[in-house]
Amino acid sequence: MKVTMKDIAKRANVSITTVSLVLNHKPGRVSDEKREEILDIAKAMKYVPNLSAKQLVTQKSNSIGIVVPDLENYFFASLVSNIQNSMRDKNIFVMIAATGDKVDQDLKGIELLVSRGVDLIVLAVSNEAANQPDLYLQKFSETNTPIIMVDRIIEEYQGTKIQYNDAIGMYKLT
Repeated sequence: MKVTMKDIAKRANVSITTVSLVLNHKPGRVSDEKREEILDIAKAMKYVPNLSAKQLVTQKSNSIGIVVPDLENYFFASLVSNIQNSMRDKNIFVMIAATGDKVDQDLKGIELLVSRGVDLIVLAVSNEAANQPDLYLQKFSETNTPIIMVDRIIEEYQGTKIQYNDAIGMYKLT
């Protein structure tokens, strides 16, 4: 059975608010002795914070989503790996949607990540996206989640776009 703050409060003979203050490292009128007792009880009971509940209060999930056409493509695999490594150091969880280079799957991936409450989406659209920009622009307008387009972009998108210059890359390579 999952241990709650209520369980810890009951054992420590304090209010749930007091337990919340201590476990969230917030200032409050709690003696150092009582603070240590609450932390010890939480540890002994193997308390794990409910991140969904915390997300409801803070409106932040500490997670981002990445939508890429194909993880077998070295470029996209490297992009995902580098983002994950960078976010790991910041304690940000990364969710990945690989879409098989299909427009409908790109859109479903965006929808899924928004429904999971990610704080940001990094999006590399499918090859077919250039033929159907309105579908993407409509989807973008339906969300408040920031979207950064990477590599393959939709020119009409007014948000953040990062595009690589292959010609310069090849020139530097030679």
